[in-house]
Amino acid sequence: MNIVSTEKASALCIENNIISGFFSKPVKKDSAIQKIKLRKIILKNQEQYQLESFEGTKVFHKNLLPQNLQKELEGLFFEFKIAEFNSSNNQLIFFQNSKGAIHFKTKAIKKENHTNKADVLSNEIFEHDKQKEYILSTSEMPIFLKKLNFFTDEGKIIQSKYHKFRQINKYLEFIKSVLPELKDILKEKKELQIVDFGCGKAYLSFALYYYLTEIESLPVKIYGLDLKEDVIDFCNNLSRECGFKNLIFKVGDIGRFSFDKDPDMVISLHACDTATDLAIAKAVKSKTKIIFAVPCCQHELNTQIRKNREKVIKSFSPMLDYGIITEKFASLMTDTIRGKLLESEGYRVSVEEFIETEHTPKNILIKAVKVDDEAKNKAILIQKAKEEFREIKHAFLIEPCLEKLLNEN
Repeated sequence: MNIVSTEKASALCIENNIISGFFSKPVKKDSAIQKIKLRKIILKNQEQYQLESFEGTKVFHKNLLPQNLQKELEGLFFEFKIAEFNSSNNQLIFFQNSKGAIHFKTKAIKKENHTNKADVLSNEIFEHDKQKEYILSTSEMPIFLKKLNFFTDEGKIIQSKYHKFRQINKYLEFIKSVLPELKDILKEKKELQIVDFGCGKAYLSFALYYYLTEIESLPVKIYGLDLKEDVIDFCNNLSRECGFKNLIFKVGDIGRFSFDKDPDMVISLHACDTATDLAIAKAVKSKTKIIFAVPCCQHELNTQIRKNREKVIKSFSPMLDYGIITEKFASLMTDTIRGKLLESEGYRVSVEEFIETEHTPKNILIKAVKVDDEAKNKAILIQKAKEEFREIKHAFLIEPCLEKLLNEN
């Protein structure tokens, strides 16, 4: 590694025409800002750089013109020990040691891996993929995506937003798969009730509302719930700007939230650990017809399995010698148990890939649709699921959170 000054480090970034990157590990341990992400964007038909600063649970954005970037980077090299950036051809890596010296190295990005390394896709790749028929049309520019800066002034999707655009459309494909059930519900009521637990910035909540109301012309009211007040304020303001009168966001946690009306569909995407179980349990107890869940960071069973490793079936014991394997196994078992418990409550369950693993490892989606009471063999299927769950529970000596929640009065 070469040693460079802060001035030289920032100059190298400009010379290499960086397109994405990050700063992490603050020099001051008590620094409020723990990480800053950088990416090149197109705003008002002009190239700019967006800095995304993470301060506790809050995220702040700052846009810079290219001519102001070098000075900003120079200051940040003083404040952070680690920085990595991608250009079209190279990866730039900076590391500040305990004496304040900045070490630098560069690695060439292999051409075949270029689209994975860089934060943006080439126009040629996007034009090729655009041949796929998406539910949301780029030609019509849905208003919420336009306000979320997904499009250039010419109406083309911004390259760095393309993966998110694909994820939104993949999500809507799952929603489309339950359209028959949603339309059946509307035979008995005037308006669908949907709740999105842990909505975050609510890209998917906005997409869901737009799809159901503007494309499918279904009457719907959607509530988004999140703990962060500033995020909820942002979402409510955007909803008003878009004229989405029945898309409403509230501050609150899943455990304490109570429904005004029983929901027809409950969504929980990337709720951490047992928060997914809270969402599923609330949905089941409210007799929700449709449930979608994408679990995240699951620790509960991992801890229990490790604790009981000497007592589990001997043929499984060697697998618990390796931490990462135990972690992945516990995660898959958690979702298997969720599926079996939902089936034991009378749901038809499928587990599917939500988005490609190259973009996120949290890619399992659980889809559960309530089976009609008059359906053939419903009682047999419920009994089978209960027996399978008991076998898993006894084999690994576990006490799943979801089981406890479903058994509570």
